[in-house]
Amino acid sequence: MAQMVSAKGHCFDDWESADGRGHTYAMDALMLASQKTGLSLPLLIALAQQESGMGKNIGSSGAGIADAHPSRDAPLFWIFAEQFGYDPKLACASRRPGYGWGGAIGVTQVIPSTFAELNGYTVVRSKTQFSARIRRGKLVTTANDVRIVQWFLNRRGYRLAEDGRMGKKTRSALADMQKRAGFSRTVCQKEIGSIGGCTRAYIAVKGGLVKISYNPRRDKVRKFYGLSKPVDPWSFQGSMLTGAYYLKKLYDRKGRGNRILFSLGAYYAGPGGSWKRGQGYANSVIHRAKLIDGRVQKKLQEFRAFAISKGFRPVYRLERM
Repeated sequence: MAQMVSAKGHCFDDWESADGRGHTYAMDALMLASQKTGLSLPLLIALAQQESGMGKNIGSSGAGIADAHPSRDAPLFWIFAEQFGYDPKLACASRRPGYGWGGAIGVTQVIPSTFAELNGYTVVRSKTQFSARIRRGKLVTTANDVRIVQWFLNRRGYRLAEDGRMGKKTRSALADMQKRAGFSRTVCQKEIGSIGGCTRAYIAVKGGLVKISYNPRRDKVRKFYGLSKPVDPWSFQGSMLTGAYYLKKLYDRKGRGNRILFSLGAYYAGPGGSWKRGQGYANSVIHRAKLIDGRVQKKLQEFRAFAISKGFRPVYRLERM
C-alpha cells in the first residue's frame, strides 16, 4: 500500500490507492468494519470525515507526541511508533485542543491509551511519573519533573545533583541529550533545553518508567475482526477498525435513549469526559452521514457487488447500528 508522508513524517495511508480490480483500500477496511460491527457504512465514512477529513488532514496541523497527555498517552505514542516502524518525533497526530489533550492517531483519531486497551496491550507504569498540568496553554514543569530528568541524565553519564532545580548545568546536559536523541529538525526541536511532552515521553520509555506487553488473547480488535496480526494505528485499516470497534462498544453501553447520539458524544468526549459535551459533534457526524447515505444509494449496486466478492454483508441503513 502506498503511504503519504509529509515533512513531519508518517501521516496516513494513501487510502485512495486501489488494487488491480479497482477496489480502494479504504473501501476494504470500511466494508469489514461495517459488516462486523453493524455500524452503517455512511456513519463510518462520516466519522472518518469528521475526525480527519477521511485521512487527508492527519498531522497537517498537529504537533504529534508533543501535545499528547505526558504520562497517559505520550509514552505509549512513542512505543507504538517505534513498534510499527515510525519515528516518534515525526509521526503525525492531533494537536492539543483548548479542552484537553492531543496525540490522537489515524483516520478515526484514537488516542494511544484507548488503542492499547482495545488492542491487547498491558501498560505498566512505575510509581515515579511526570506531572500533567497545563497553565495558560503550556505544560507546567514541577521540581519532581526536574528530578526525574536529572536522574535519567545521570544514568546516561552526566553528573548532576538531583535537587529538582533547573540550573544552567542541568539545562545544558538536557539540551545535549535531546540533540543526541535526534530532537533537531523534528516537532520536538522547540523543547531543546526544556522539559516538554517529547522529552517526558522519551525519558519515560528509555528510562523504563512506562512499559507495555502484548497478549494476543487480550487483543479485542484482532479477535473481533478475525485478523492474523495486530493492527497498525497509523494505517487506514488499523485506525478504522479500532475506531469502529470502540464506537460499537460505546453504543452497547447505552441501554435506552438515543444510542447513536450517546455513542458519538462519548467517542468525542474521550476517557472521563461527559458524552453530553459531544452532542454537537454527534449531530454533525449524523448530518454528514445522512448526506453520504443519499450519495451511497446511487452506488449501492457497486458496493453490494464488492461486498459479495469479499464475503461481507454490510449494513447500509443509517438508523441500524
